Amino acid sequence: MSRFVYPFITLIISILVYYFYFQLPAQVSTTSSPITTTQDTTLQEQVIMSTTTTATTAATTAAATVAKNFTSRLRPFYFVSHGGPTFMYRDDNFGDAGAWDVVTSIGKEILADPPKALVVISAHWQEESGSKFGAAFDKTTFPTVGVTSTDGENSLIYDFYGFPAHMYKEQFHSKGDKALAKRIAEKLQQPNDNEPGFNVKLHGSRGFDHGLWVPLRIAFPEQSIKDRKNYVPFPIIQISLPSSPYNMRSHAPTAVEYDTQISFRLGQLLHELRDRNGEDVAIVCSGMSVHNLRDLFSMGGRVAPYASKFDKELKVAVEKGPTEGMLDRLTALFKTPITKSAHPTLEHLLPIAVAAGVDSVFKPEGTTFDDSLTKVPEAPADPDVLGPIDFKPKQLYSNTLLSLAWGIFKFGRN
Repeated sequence: MSRFVYPFITLIISILVYYFYFQLPAQVSTTSSPITTTQDTTLQEQVIMSTTTTATTAATTAAATVAKNFTSRLRPFYFVSHGGPTFMYRDDNFGDAGAWDVVTSIGKEILADPPKALVVISAHWQEESGSKFGAAFDKTTFPTVGVTSTDGENSLIYDFYGFPAHMYKEQFHSKGDKALAKRIAEKLQQPNDNEPGFNVKLHGSRGFDHGLWVPLRIAFPEQSIKDRKNYVPFPIIQISLPSSPYNMRSHAPTAVEYDTQISFRLGQLLHELRDRNGEDVAIVCSGMSVHNLRDLFSMGGRVAPYASKFDKELKVAVEKGPTEGMLDRLTALFKTPITKSAHPTLEHLLPIAVAAGVDSVFKPEGTTFDDSLTKVPEAPADPDVLGPIDFKPKQLYSNTLLSLAWGIFKFGRN
């Protein structure tokens, strides 16, 4: 498209500039107060600026039209805040109705264009570290990541305590895919970009924790009916957060950098799964934008002052600026004192760093960058124009409750 649009726009600008430059002074010179040379120049500059703005608007509008007419070759993916088990029930006081509605809409969006599989990274599964807390990291190998691996039904882990009995009877029906789990494990193990691969453990019997099945139960309600084996129409695989000698509990700058970078790296190694011409996998990263259970019952019904502030700063770090700078923006934010208040431990925050890695630039083999933006290689696309409109991450929803915040982000477009 750009090879036709931009020459046309250039021609229009040239004609308009020629017209105003050579014709306008002749028209106004018949008045009793001729325009001076300075005024002439100013008017010409205004005309050029006006026509340039018009051309830019036309190009943007044309790009937006392209965006509506073509499907992204790379599937969109999401960061969701999952809350506790009470989030299952839309009107529960310790859930969030707005977040519930958005997760419901995400489920409908995924089902309308079903992937071959769904991969979820949850805050509630971090692979165990073989290193002692604070031990020096051996940079010749990356830490360990767990991957669920079964062809049967994925079991559920009721990893919450002290809630009403009926919550421990809730169901969610899905199956796994051992062959895909093996391919993902091999991908994560391969060295890439002068970086070592991860160690990978395949887990044949581990169930899904509530950071996965609670939001997916909302997204796919037909698969949540008790005693009805109505499975999600594509396999689901869970991947753990990486192991860490800091256990994602330290706010020391070195620890924050390490945990953020390995989480980002995990996402980088997963991002090509989004390729519709490849594995065609949808990805969900599940955590909380603010998660401080220590203060939950000490706020007296008020929102913690750090909750709103951190939630807004996280939105800026994700949305503002180029994609390639997101890791640096997140790392800088995670080192600030407010992060320690919003996240006394980092495991509910780091799935957003995984998402940043998944969002990193991926050029499918044998394509140009333009091709990677669209499902149809010959489809017109201009990444410089389309990028800001359609491919940058966007916060779909957020709300604060006491010492929690329910940020939900979408990365990419349909």
